[in-house]
Amino acid sequence: MKREDFRAIGSGEEFAELLKTYGLYREDDVTFDELDDGTNYVFVGDDFHIDAEIFETLDLGSILVEGNVTLDFLSIGDVLPDFGVFCVTGNVQCKDMQCCTESTGVSIGGDLTVTNVFYADCGNSVIQVNGDFKAKVLFVAQCSVEVAGEEVSEFDDEVTLSELESIGLPIAGHSKANSAIEAYFNTLRGVGLSRQRPGDDP
Repeated sequence: MKREDFRAIGSGEEFAELLKTYGLYREDDVTFDELDDGTNYVFVGDDFHIDAEIFETLDLGSILVEGNVTLDFLSIGDVLPDFGVFCVTGNVQCKDMQCCTESTGVSIGGDLTVTNVFYADCGNSVIQVNGDFKAKVLFVAQCSVEVAGEEVSEFDDEVTLSELESIGLPIAGHSKANSAIEAYFNTLRGVGLSRQRPGDDP
């Protein structure tokens, strides 16, 4: 994946129309309201991955991947900081996925398959899956998740610490499942200790 693989879409209106042709645009959704001119890009192919240097040079505001996305770990916050849309025409498959942004729209044309943990804790963000959504742990603290197909998970946001430990997550030092999951994802992202929120473990 190179910077040249990203094609800029001149206007937000043009980008919105492109999303509509794939059934990925969400009407009356605040996360899709402001597609800023000059920061919307299309990537074609199945080799999309996280590259902070490329994303920064693009001043990436929104992206449409025409293809499938297959990653070991996908954090929406590593693609877009807090605003914009991340859309994929095909399927998304990863081991772990995190969506902890303030107001980001995620729209997937096919299936979303997370073989381990899916974790969403975000303000106005929304996730739309036009196919099936499968995850071993589906932990949604805040976030609108809409699934057109079948939604299947072994554990949900009532997962216990012992259940998390049974699938390999470290739980030492945590008394709540959400803080153990947050710490796990912070380790995956390499950011060290989890940020503290009111009510979290000390």
